[in-house]
Order: sequence, then structure tokens, then C-alpha cells
Amino acid sequence: SRCRRKFGRGLGRGASTLLKKLRKSKKDVPFGEKPEPVRTHMRNMIILPEMIGSVVAVFNGKDFIKVEIKPEMVGMYLAEFSITYKPIRHGRQGMGNKFVPLR
Repeated sequence: SRCRRKFGRGLGRGASTLLKKLRKSKKDVPFGEKPEPVRTHMRNMIILPEMIGSVVAVFNGKDFIKVEIKPEMVGMYLAEFSITYKPIRHGRQGMGNKFVPLR
């Protein structure tokens, strides 16, 4: 329903620019090859059916994460595929954790 509301209110200039760039990058490539990734900060962009097959580099706050758009991603946000934090890993030993005898 959030997607429906967003489209009801209309796509902004940023979204249409991104779609234009994606169309351009897909147009130049021969069949069977991946197009050049299009860099974007638009994490709130909903994936549309016309974006399938293109490669989007989504900014996560530090660098761009390449996302290849597949049919099952339609209706999801680009942000869902570009994680903004490094997942924590509990239970690893630190430097001072090992007992080393003096002699």
C-alpha cells in the first residue's frame, strides 16, 4: 500500500532522471551482457518492472553497492539491497583474550 500511495502522489524529478539513465545504459549493451551500473543516492526508489536487467549502484553512506535488478525485486525499495551498517559478529577472540605465560 505504501508503493501504491507513492505512485498515486507521482514520481519526482530524481526518480524520472534515474529511470532515464537506466534506459540509456541498457540501450547501449548487446544482448546477454550486463549494462554499466548507474550510481544513485535514491535509496527510496521503488523497483519498477522496466528496471529489470539493469545494474544500479546504490549509495549506503560510505560507498556504492552494485545491485542487479531481478524480477522478484519489483515493488521493493533499492535501500533493501544496500545495507548501511556492517553486521556485528559476536564471540570472536580479541588480542588480550589469549593467556600467554611470562616464561
